Amino acid sequence: MKVRNLAVVAGSMACNGRCPFCIAKATPAYGLGLGEPEFNWERLEKAARLASKSGATTALITGKGEPTLFPEQVTKLVEKLSKTFPIIELQTNGILLGSKSLEKYLAEWHAKGLDIISLSISHCDDRKNAAILGTEVDLRKTIETVHRLGLSVRLTCLLMKGCVDSVEEALKVLRFSKECGVEQLSFRELGCDEETRNAEVKSWVAMHVLPQSVLGGIREFFAKNGKKIMTLDYGLVVYDFEGQNVGFTNCLTIKPEEESIRQLICFPDGHIRFDWRYNGATIM
Repeated sequence: MKVRNLAVVAGSMACNGRCPFCIAKATPAYGLGLGEPEFNWERLEKAARLASKSGATTALITGKGEPTLFPEQVTKLVEKLSKTFPIIELQTNGILLGSKSLEKYLAEWHAKGLDIISLSISHCDDRKNAAILGTEVDLRKTIETVHRLGLSVRLTCLLMKGCVDSVEEALKVLRFSKECGVEQLSFRELGCDEETRNAEVKSWVAMHVLPQSVLGGIREFFAKNGKKIMTLDYGLVVYDFEGQNVGFTNCLTIKPEEESIRQLICFPDGHIRFDWRYNGATIM
């Protein structure tokens, strides 16, 4: 079995954002509530060994809610994961990154082995981003703070109506990323499937998802005008465009083909799965 990375679920369902397309609401809670859960550290170590022996070099600290609401748990996760993985990434909505209290943690996490902050955004325009997130984040300042503390930045931007919904809007995000020295930019398609359990999320996504003709046009533009530099088996295509790294993928786990899967997912209770959507995708 070949594994691309290990995703570790930090914190709980609690989140300080109000994104209407929330993937956490669209997939099973797997026993998580709003309070900080007890973490099965022994099972995390097993998941790390399994992922590493299967070829994974990256650990992603993510959440069903917002991981930075539980900074002490993130600290312990970074400490443990750094023993196995050369690259550790933290996915966040960025709301707390500008606070002095979290800046202290960012410096500590970097010292213990955190490498990349992955910021989930809807646009580089703070007002458009706030319309989706529910609160305004000074994105440029946040990126400057993260870089000042020695960490790299990945911007993960959803393609959807009213935000980044054309080549022109995608270029705005790309050139903003280049201006800010962002190391990695990823565009992801908004979407959900028939297994989506939350009717409100499903309805909102249906109204804002881009037609395949528009998505295809954006992809085609970068394919024609950029230089393809990487293609991974789970669907990620990466280009160099005007000196900026830019990738295209989707939000949910792609069903595994043969012996290659996108990620192992380790939940706080110790269960290890290979898909966010199906309880049956449990390895142990």
